Amino acid sequence: MDTRWDPETVTDALNVLRDVADWRLAPERWERVEDILRSMEEAFAAGDPAGLRAATADLEVHGPVRLRGIGTKPASQPSEPVRDRQNRLVHALDGIALRTDVTADDRPDGERVSNAR
Repeated sequence: MDTRWDPETVTDALNVLRDVADWRLAPERWERVEDILRSMEEAFAAGDPAGLRAATADLEVHGPVRLRGIGTKPASQPSEPVRDRQNRLVHALDGIALRTDVTADDRPDGERVSNAR
């Protein structure tokens, strides 16, 4: 088991990352999301759980809002670079979830994972 990654950190990151594909945001918000995803990738690559938690919290805050101001640009789906980053992170974090004691109650997809090999 990779002790750097606790189940809560991995599950929280996966929950918000899986939502990103469904978000509709203004272009300037997507730019900020892409920066945050880059920070998440860097934290993951560095084995920095605190950095990943901070970036996950930042991403949650920069998700869609219900009210848009008058004159704001129309919301759009994520760009290909954003989707690519999101997919890489989900794949990497799913790999960690498979190697840790994340139960069905912890996983966003509800799949039970066992460490028995």
